[in-house]
Amino acid sequence: MAEASITVVIPAWDRYVGYLQEAIDSVANDSPDAAIVVVDNASEVPVTAPPEASVVRAPRRLTVGAARNFGLDHVATRYVAVLDADDKLLPNTLEFLRSRLDADPSVSVATTAILDSESGERH
Repeated sequence: MAEASITVVIPAWDRYVGYLQEAIDSVANDSPDAAIVVVDNASEVPVTAPPEASVVRAPRRLTVGAARNFGLDHVATRYVAVLDADDKLLPNTLEFLRSRLDADPSVSVATTAILDSESGERH
């Protein structure tokens, strides 16, 4: 596997754990070289991840923003994206984001649509 240039941080807890594998699969299918950090946000439901993802456990339940920030502490790549456990990436999302950031060094943030796992709707 090539060295990752982007890490996707995915917080998960309780009912959202049921969606986690779909979120991880969407990242792996989109960019096999992406690193994935799953934040176990003090979930009462066990959080496990496949070998292509690492899991870090928050010491207590955090707000979503704080859980994302906790995940950022475990990122070593140039780029990072955040994804909710109940969302999925559209095809080529990470390459699109990387290309936008690489095209203009003055840009520090890029966004795109994602898919809601439950409804399948873009948002």
